[in-house]
Amino acid sequence: MHDSQMLRVCGHRKALRHSGSIRRVWLAFVPMILAATAGWSQCIASESQRIDLPAYKAEQAVAGTIRNFGFGLGGALKLWEEDFQKLHPGIRFDDKLPTSDAAIPALVTGVADLGPDGGEATLTENLSFFEVYGYPVTDITVASGAFDVEGKSNGPVIFVHKDNPITRLTLKQLDGIFGSARTAGMRGFKWSPSDARGADQDIRTWGQLGLTGEWADKPIQTYGHAPSGTARFFQWKVLQNGDKWNPNFREYVETGSKMIADEDRAEQRLGLKYMLKNELANNRYG
Repeated sequence: MHDSQMLRVCGHRKALRHSGSIRRVWLAFVPMILAATAGWSQCIASESQRIDLPAYKAEQAVAGTIRNFGFGLGGALKLWEEDFQKLHPGIRFDDKLPTSDAAIPALVTGVADLGPDGGEATLTENLSFFEVYGYPVTDITVASGAFDVEGKSNGPVIFVHKDNPITRLTLKQLDGIFGSARTAGMRGFKWSPSDARGADQDIRTWGQLGLTGEWADKPIQTYGHAPSGTARFFQWKVLQNGDKWNPNFREYVETGSKMIADEDRAEQRLGLKYMLKNELANNRYG
């Protein structure tokens, strides 16, 4: 196979879980959100789309080695390989699956034909691939994230305090809450002015979302992931791949993960679980 491709999973890491006095009010990948943006609808095909997709039929015998380098997609890659070999017994697979972080570099350096990846290509990965081959990397969305399976790619979740009466948020509103004014957005490695937005679209109080009474003038405090695959996914789908966040955004990493600093290992105060239980749970307007 000559055209390198990246098999991409839409979600990241473990889902945030219900904890203490916090309630989950909005889930990524729900039908309402899928209908709102074509990009997210790629993550989960509808039943009719699956039915209409023609079954694969081998038109000619192929033989040789297909090199996969990256992530095993939770065991799905092996299942695909086994079924493909039933149709093409002359094919063998050479799999090296240490981490998603190796997928694009393996394609760029020519040691892989396919790069199964649990995340999106970064700016530098997109640029390096294009500069080597002269065309953009091809990515194919094959799955969404898990909800409550430890260690699997997660489906992002938005939390508010249990007393908050808000029931749903659109992607545009999330951009207004978590993002900031930007001159453009990044599409692959193209800085696209059509994805710009002004400060007039910032959402900084609950009243701007339609809440009244005591909530109307209360500022929204934002929390979330520090730089990570999950944060990058959120930037890509919500902030038009920009990197300008709400100035009050407080960043945390996965509790118990390798990203916890040695100095924070005992209390893990910068872990997401600590934030949910001890900060957001006690911040009525967060």
